[in-house]
Amino acid sequence: PPFAPRGEPLVCIGLDDNSLCRELHTLIFDVFLQADMVRSAALGQSRAEVTQFVDVAQGRRDASLLPVAAWAQRPADVVLLDECMRIDGVRCTGSQLARDLRFDGFEGLICIQSGAGDGHLQQLRSLPFIDFVFSKMATPNHLADCVVVGVAQIRQRAQGEGNLDA
Repeated sequence: PPFAPRGEPLVCIGLDDNSLCRELHTLIFDVFLQADMVRSAALGQSRAEVTQFVDVAQGRRDASLLPVAAWAQRPADVVLLDECMRIDGVRCTGSQLARDLRFDGFEGLICIQSGAGDGHLQQLRSLPFIDFVFSKMATPNHLADCVVVGVAQIRQRAQGEGNLDA
């Protein structure tokens, strides 16, 4: 299924080059969102995790970057991306990965976190392929609350598209 049915735990994938931020992603996914922690993960330790991120988010690869059988593939419901990363000496941006995800057909919620100033946060918020932009100073509660609202909106939209009698 393209999105977790109501009552089924969310699958959340994070990407950050900072190990403390990855731990925070895991905490948010596990404690605040009660996500499926078998399928959810916080990545960003290696360049391979960046280059394979779209496949992991789309469910084609697991968090260990191993291929997933077609019948077992399940895209993430939520991705949480750091905006500015340097992994193994290579710079990348969460907004570019967000664009790549949408281009690949990703239908879940895309969130960006950034330590940049308000002007840059506003620029990121104006991008049509990003659902939420958070300051790195945002509390886990605030982030989780926004994700819950965003997930509900996506489910509502999907339900409306499937209802031909409306």
